[in-house]
Amino acid sequence: MNNALMCSQYHPGTWQGRTPFLYYQYLHTGEAPVAFSKWLSLFRGYERPEDDIMQFLGDAFGMKRQDLEEAALEVADELRWALDRLWTAAHKNRRRHAQQTDDETTRILIRHDVETYLGVVALRKNEDVSELGYRALASDVGSKRLGNKRPSTGGIQG
Repeated sequence: MNNALMCSQYHPGTWQGRTPFLYYQYLHTGEAPVAFSKWLSLFRGYERPEDDIMQFLGDAFGMKRQDLEEAALEVADELRWALDRLWTAAHKNRRRHAQQTDDETTRILIRHDVETYLGVVALRKNEDVSELGYRALASDVGSKRLGNKRPSTGGIQG
């Protein structure tokens, strides 16, 4: 959200890099670019934006934040390494035209993507599936960014 907000403050055509997903989707609604900050304030304030988002998601959808680090460690190392390679390739491809890249930041993002995906896979392994599907959903967004190159789960359902 911070990146999208920053991008919205640039004059059209002067932003360096890809347009952030959230801002890109907002623009396709036909709303005025100058109103993005006001729209964003419907979901979060400026003092504790992460808490505001968690409260909004809880109130609107009954969602709760869950740490995925421990759950991600339950998945086989081979899957973790394969996923790390896929995410690394995806990030390199995404940043191939960027003027500046920070390798350490990219590694942090890759680790986060791997942890999120594997954590949800692990949670789904121990979850009963209802007619509405899984309760653990975070990987669905990330897997789309992999370009449907999902690694074999090595027998893990989900």
